[in-house]
Amino acid sequence: MIVQVLEQIAIDLGWTFNYGSTAWQNLSDFYDDTEKEEQQVHSLLFYVDREKNFNEYGAELPQKNYSGELWIAVRSDIGDVDYNTKFKDRIYPLLAAEADRLCSGLNACEGWSWVDWKMIEIHNELDTNIDGWKIKFKVKKS
Repeated sequence: MIVQVLEQIAIDLGWTFNYGSTAWQNLSDFYDDTEKEEQQVHSLLFYVDREKNFNEYGAELPQKNYSGELWIAVRSDIGDVDYNTKFKDRIYPLLAAEADRLCSGLNACEGWSWVDWKMIEIHNELDTNIDGWKIKFKVKKS
């Protein structure tokens, strides 16, 4: 299932991985590494919707579609003086490198491929305060 695939990709990339609803994700307390040169990347999978496909005769097709929401983020630095600094230091690097690594990770998995991918900036989210990207995705398993 896609949850295990995304978890393995996160582990392979050296990220943390959490799966659960917003209420559960809000309980996460990530180590404050904002002063370090390289911050830990956290991946949070909020939900997965599973879809079945049928042909015109009502028979189920072997292809499975999944959609969901995955965040890739780092701890916020509450001391950031402005949003430009936050974007340059915390949000943009995730877009420039980590999102591509996630995309390549799934493409390397046999039978899996991205169908749709939308990224939305997030900042100071959840109780632990994280910055990064919300990825609304759709994938298929052939």
